[in-house]
This record gives sequence, C-alpha cells and structure tokens, in this order.
Amino acid sequence: MKLRFQIKGMTCASCSAHVEHAACGVAGVREVSVSLLTDSLSLACDDADAARVRREIVAAVKRAGYAASPEGEQPAAPAERQEENPLPTLIASIVLTLLLMTVSMGPMLGFELPFLAGAERAIPYAFTQLLLTLPVLYLNRKFFRSGAAALLRRAPNMDSLVAIGAAASVGYGIFAIYAIGYAQGAGDTEAVHHWLHSLYFESAASILTLVSLGKFLEHRARRRSADAVRALAALSPDTAWVEREGEWVELPVAEIAVGDRVRVRAGELIPVDGVIAEGACAVDESALSGESMPVDHAPGDRLSAACTVVDGAAVFVADRVGSDTSLARILRLLEDAAASKAPIARLADRISRVFVPIVIAISASADWFQSAFLIVKVPRNYSFWIAFFQLPSLSRIDRPSLQRYDLHRRYVKSRQEIVSYLR
Repeated sequence: MKLRFQIKGMTCASCSAHVEHAACGVAGVREVSVSLLTDSLSLACDDADAARVRREIVAAVKRAGYAASPEGEQPAAPAERQEENPLPTLIASIVLTLLLMTVSMGPMLGFELPFLAGAERAIPYAFTQLLLTLPVLYLNRKFFRSGAAALLRRAPNMDSLVAIGAAASVGYGIFAIYAIGYAQGAGDTEAVHHWLHSLYFESAASILTLVSLGKFLEHRARRRSADAVRALAALSPDTAWVEREGEWVELPVAEIAVGDRVRVRAGELIPVDGVIAEGACAVDESALSGESMPVDHAPGDRLSAACTVVDGAAVFVADRVGSDTSLARILRLLEDAAASKAPIARLADRISRVFVPIVIAISASADWFQSAFLIVKVPRNYSFWIAFFQLPSLSRIDRPSLQRYDLHRRYVKSRQEIVSYLR
C-alpha cells in the first residue's frame, strides 16, 4: 500500500535526507522517497500496518524537527499555499549587496569613494560596510532561525552552514573594526591597512543573497509544477447529472458510485469513467490522448473522465470513480514522478546528509581564520549551484503540459458558455 504525507519545514537537501532517514527507521516501511519539490513523503507498507505506520511516521518526522500530515487516498491538486513572495526580499538583498561590493571592492578595481578613502577614514569605511550588511542580515533572517533550530536538534542543514558562515564573517568584521580603532589610536598606519583588508562583510551579504537567489529559483520551479497539476485537476467538473429513482438530479462528482447512470451533453466534461448505455456522442479526448479530432462513441464504448463531449448526448454507467478514474491515475503518476529520484539524486542526498557536519568539523579543527573562510565559501557555492542546476529539469517538464491544459480549459469554458446560452 502506498502512503503519502505532506512535510513542513524542509528547506534543503539535508532536510529531506533527515526526513527520509527518520521515515526509514519505522518498522514495516519500504520504498521511502522524499521530494523537496512537492514537500512530500511517499512510502510503501503492508495494508495491515497502514494505520500504525501513519502514526509512527508522523511521530518520527516530528522527532526529526519537521511536521508530517497524511494525505488522502485520492490524488488531488496541490492547494494554493500562502507563501510569502521572495522576490522583493531578493531584489532588496541584491541592491544592498551590490552597493556593499562597490564600497568594499572599489579600491581594488581602481574605483574608490573619496569620502571613504585613506587610512584616516578607515572607521567610516568599515562602519559603512557594516551598515549595508545589517539590512541584508535582517531580510534573510529566516536562514538564522532555521539554521539555529537545526543545530539545536543536532541535525544541521544547509541553513545552519549559511547562518554560521554569515555570522562568522560579520563577527570577524566587527572585531576588525575594533582593531582598526585601536591601531588608529596607536598611530600604527600599517596595522590599519592590514585590518582594512580583513573586512568580510561582503562575504556575509553575498552568501545570503546567492542562497536567496537559489531559493527563489526553487520557489518558482515549485510553483510552476503545482500550477501544472492544478490545471490538470481542473479538468474534472464539480457536479454531474445522475439518475436517482428515475429522476435526473445534479450531484457532486464525489457522490457518484459505481453502477450509477450518468448523463452528459454537448459542452460538458465527463465526470467519471464508464460505458455508454444510451445515445451517441463525439468526444474530444485531447486532454488524455492528444488526439485533436473528436472521436465518435456509441453504446458499448468507453468514456474517460476529463474528456469533453463536443456533440450529441449520452447516458453511461459509471464503472471507475474517485481515485480509479483515468484523471486520478494520471495525477497519481505525476505525483509519483515528482517524488521519485534518480540514482544520482539519491547519492547527492546521502552526501548532503553528512556534508554539513563534515564541513563544521573540519572548520572546528582548523584555526579561526581558516574556519571562517571555509564556512563562508563552501555554502555560497554549493547552495546556489545546486538550486540553479535543478531549475531547468523542474520547469521544463511542466511547461508543455501547462500550456496544453490551459488551452484546453479555455476551450471547454467557451463551449460551456455557448451551450448555456443556446439553452
């Protein structure tokens, strides 16, 4: 039996690896797969153990520091999650980081601001960088909250590495500001120049901005995937005409049972799968098969959910409803495809699970300057490029289907309006 859970709190590959490891520790569980794209966990277990596995999975994931909630058996379109739009935060971070890079890297490129140039203006020069860094830290405070919580759970993730790197850069920069002040008081110009080149505020800002850019690309890919599934699920009507005690009544599709007689007319979507008992109709099956020309159906022929009756009318006997319809099975296949992972992706998850602790351990064994450098540089490259290279594979899969289903939905809506007007 296949079980699915919605997971809350995952932010990186390390998080998904921790969730998968926690789920694998539950007895009777097999084929565990965690999808960071859909925030979901899927697994297989015996039917007799389903209730126990549901309870233990929720508890195990909670112990790992995340939240899990079982999904229903019938696949459904992902709900519109009220997520904060990361674009304004990203734009503000990029602008502030570019200003900071101009101030800090300008002298190296032969471009320096006159009012901040020279050893005598070292304190304003350093303090200006700190003031430009603080808003970036505040805008990306979520990394510090998530990273600190993961460290307290003794399950550090990529946010932990980002938070430690940014904090180390800012802390070292503040120490350098004090050192500059003491050197100026002692009249040691050489020491002032030395500490001016030891400011790493731009590293803290750039690591947060680049990781935020990767998160934004991931957010956009996730939204496109959810939109594609919602567009497909929208092909199922909300109500249908069903025969009850010799009379035709309009009922919700969820109340249709196997053996019910259902009536469809021109311009209507077929609600469930079944076999025609009376009448004849031409059906547009492009949503399922891609066939552009309507297909004629007579008594004894099969009708599939999500297809549109173009002409004629028919009464059919429902034989597949709920999670057994063609549309539901396609949605289930999409969910399975999103949750499945290639062997190289599973290898990356295993590496990511030990990557953060190894980097922190190496940093702790090195001297304090090398520690700050390692913690700052590694996540800035690793986090951004992983998110960047995920984007094409995630967005390219869904773009054609989204366009096709959007066009089909518009076609169905316009035909329904025409039929309603003619009636």
